Amino acid sequence: MIRDGFSINAKSIIGVMTLAAEQGCELVLRIDGIDESNASDELNELFESGFGEQ
Repeated sequence: MIRDGFSINAKSIIGVMTLAAEQGCELVLRIDGIDESNASDELNELFESGFGEQ
């Protein structure tokens, strides 16, 4: 996950928190692995749904 040139491993919750990614900011996600296509689809759904918040 990359924000403003700062890159973190999204498997680390501390790393994700250090991004301080507020609503509306731009994130770049780099997905790599045998299930990358499925992971990409699931993440797109998660972001498009607003993380399930009303």
